[in-house]
This record gives sequence, C-alpha cells and structure tokens, in this order.
Amino acid sequence: MFNLFGYRSTFSILKVPMSAEMGWSQTEVSLGYSIMMAIYAVVAYVSGFIVDKWGTRPLYVVGAVLGMLGFWGMAQTHSLYGYYAVFCILAGVSTTGLWTGSIVSSCKWFVGESYARMWGIAFSGGSIAQIVLSLFVKHYLASGAVDAWCGAMELLGFLTLALLAPAAVLVKQASETYGMKPSGHVPDAGKDAREPATRSGAYSSYAFWAVVAVFAFCTLGEFQIWSQLVSY
Repeated sequence: MFNLFGYRSTFSILKVPMSAEMGWSQTEVSLGYSIMMAIYAVVAYVSGFIVDKWGTRPLYVVGAVLGMLGFWGMAQTHSLYGYYAVFCILAGVSTTGLWTGSIVSSCKWFVGESYARMWGIAFSGGSIAQIVLSLFVKHYLASGAVDAWCGAMELLGFLTLALLAPAAVLVKQASETYGMKPSGHVPDAGKDAREPATRSGAYSSYAFWAVVAVFAFCTLGEFQIWSQLVSY
C-alpha cells in the first residue's frame, strides 16, 4: 500500500515541473495518468486469476521490477509518447498487481472482523506514503537542481524496488496451502444461508454492478484530486 499510493500521490507534485521543463501541457501530462488507470482496470481483471492460481508473490515481483522501471524510465524519457509508453504501461501493470495482491492476500488470511481490522492496518500504509513521499519529493524539488524532478523519480524508483523486493520474498501463499484456516470468525448465517455465489451469478446481479458503480465514482473523485487539483 505504501508503494502503491506513493506512486499515485507523487505524480500530482512531479507533473508540474515535468510539464514546465519538457514543454508539455498539463492536459498532455494528465492524459498519461488517465491511460495508466485504464490499463490498471484491464490488468486488474487478469491479476485476480494470477493470485488464485499462483498466489500474491508473482504480482509483488512484477510490481517491484516494473514499478522501479516506471519511475526510472520516466526520468530518462524526453518524448511525450515515450512518457506514455513508460508510465502508462509499466505503472499501470505494477500498481494493479500491488492493489489486487494486497487485497486478496488479506482475504486469504483473515475473515470477518479480523479482515476489517488487518486491512485497515495495511491500508494505513497508503496514507503514510502520501505524507512521507510527498514531503520528500517537495523537499527534493526545492533544492533547485537542474532536472530535479528526474532525480526525484530515480530515487523513488530505487525506493520502490528496495521496499517491494523484501515484500515479494516474505509474502505467504493462501492459508490453506499450509493446512491452516483464516484467522477470524464469520457469524453463522443459519436459516439465511445462501448458496455460494458464482461468477456468472455475480455478473447478472444488480448488487455487483452497484458496487462497481460506487467504486468507480469514488475513485473518479479521488483521482481528480491527485491528477488535477493538487497542482493548483
């Protein structure tokens, strides 16, 4: 969560000097963020299958490598389309794996109230990143060095690799792989118990698409702040 939200929040600070020095408009730079999130949405669907089949580790490995290359590549590119290729693809795939892997991994180890509590702790990493990394980038840019935004991105790239590499090594498979049950208690549904939901059943239900719509509009508001409003 720290790396995932750090990737997103630092963009709002770095895009201003990037735009000024490269001669790109704010619209052109922000378009990269929009394309990145579109790729994120597509890859998220595939990431779920990867977690179910091979666990979270492959996503963390890919996230570490592509996350580092995404930051480093943006610092080296001098072409708008090169920026689109590096940021949109590498950052989109990287951050998708981190988000999907973290959520599913938590579900595999914790249920009920335990899941809510542990996911809340994990998610706090995102809030910490927005404060720590944003202040770090702001301080780095204040140095007035030539191409300071490039140096900040290179440092963020190596920081991404340094933090995610241990996470990829230490992350565990699903609890049942070790003959264990998830921690926590799920109340007995009793007479209200229903048959387990199927994928086709979920896609045909109003509740599923209502959740998708709510999440879409909440994310739209959140990312408008990161990609647009912070600059002003």
